[in-house]
Amino acid sequence: MKTIIVMLLAALLFIGNAVHSAETSIASVGANRAPMVYGVCDTAAPVSNDGTVAFIAPMPARGDSVENGFHASYLAVNGSGVELCPGYERALAESPLGIYRKTTNVRVAANHDFTLFAVVVEYIKTGSTPVGSDVTVPLTLGTKLVVVDAKGDSQEKVLESDKGSVLANQCHVSFSDDGKLLVAAQYLGLLLFDSPGADLQSFSVLECGFTSGKAVITGDGSKVFFTADKGMERKIIEYDVATGACRDTGLSSSIGINDAQLSVSRDGGVISFRDLLDTLVVALRKDGEWKTKSIVKTQVRQPAVSADGRHVAYQAMGKEHSQIFKYDCQKGMETLVSQSPGQTEADADCTSPSISADGALVSFVSSAMNLCGGNGRRQVLVSRPARASLVLAIHRGWNFCALPFWADEASAALLNEAGTCWGWNGSSYVRMTRFPMGQGFWLYADEDKELSLTGETAEPVALLPGWNLVDATVFQNETSHKCIFSYNPVDNSYLRYDGVGRADEASWLFIQ
Repeated sequence: MKTIIVMLLAALLFIGNAVHSAETSIASVGANRAPMVYGVCDTAAPVSNDGTVAFIAPMPARGDSVENGFHASYLAVNGSGVELCPGYERALAESPLGIYRKTTNVRVAANHDFTLFAVVVEYIKTGSTPVGSDVTVPLTLGTKLVVVDAKGDSQEKVLESDKGSVLANQCHVSFSDDGKLLVAAQYLGLLLFDSPGADLQSFSVLECGFTSGKAVITGDGSKVFFTADKGMERKIIEYDVATGACRDTGLSSSIGINDAQLSVSRDGGVISFRDLLDTLVVALRKDGEWKTKSIVKTQVRQPAVSADGRHVAYQAMGKEHSQIFKYDCQKGMETLVSQSPGQTEADADCTSPSISADGALVSFVSSAMNLCGGNGRRQVLVSRPARASLVLAIHRGWNFCALPFWADEASAALLNEAGTCWGWNGSSYVRMTRFPMGQGFWLYADEDKELSLTGETAEPVALLPGWNLVDATVFQNETSHKCIFSYNPVDNSYLRYDGVGRADEASWLFIQ
């Protein structure tokens, strides 16, 4: 019976819901550091590891931007926003006929280090007013691809085809880490730009049978994934950039949905897409085979896979409103991202999730007031793990330590400067340079000292079958079977863990 209980406890480490200890803040700010006056457009806003966000919003400088659609793209860095691509250009507005013209940014993407941005811009002008209506129907003048670099310099290319009009809202853009840009659009197919920051006139057309929908390039630039309709299924197709070969992954979604909304990890080893209206698929490639996990929720959509493939952020219905969730592929655990400090759901719809490359930050769009306030309009919000700190007192010789949070870079450097750190990988000791939440380690120091350490609370290190060197306070729910030992430095012995420990002490936890 005791063995069964231990096995159940071990299984529970990899399923169920996790408490999400995080801080949420408004990222869509202007040059005055205040939230965007008219809010933002409901499109995904890519977020970097340091919290930089690119987004699309009505221009706050124009009082008519909302009703006339003067949408611009912006970049928010360190709490201050700058314009990437304008939503109104005076040169276009000046016309002998007195017809004003405007631009609408439809999509924005950024490469890994946020030094390049791709914006799909639709040029429109006022058109005719139907009889009996006071609504003016706009006329589309065309679609442009605009690439802006970190200095603000831009390159432009008109997207046109003799097969039909290229519609901006049907264009998709994605970057590889080294700056390759993939443009996917109906009538255009797949266009791959090797140096989009310098030249948009030189590109490759990928001959792979793509017709419409979303296509994405992997972070390492080696593969492109897209969907192709085959009978009553929408097949997930993998294209090898180096060889030009296409292969059917064996994965598919229902043809009854509008868009599979593909998202992939950096190496293409993890894919997430919509299968049915209420089903999201997470597929992990292992030994050349795809293993799938289905997430069934009402109106589940918009998956966003982190570069390392560990986390998938997505949108789904909560109790009353759409909420943002994050799924840990390693643990099989789900967390509610869009929650208040009191751990209640957002009080308004939350949509359009994006996730940082390291999976720590999730951005989304919402007008919810119970998360972090706001001005009542939809803003881009960023959820990040809550900050934590402690003072670690170490003595000369060996110290048996652990951290109840993920150490930031500065704290990791302090630990490695203080002495040599060794962790346990399940079978042997290894040198440690990063310090995940809950990870225990040995530290050998030449002198007594105190270290002021800081970091972020997030999902702790994954537990493995066998002995784990951990912070017992992080894994309180896994210590009830008493198969855990703490260390007594006085006589260099191990004692049964009594359930009382400090957050900076390591222990040995056995999982069967």
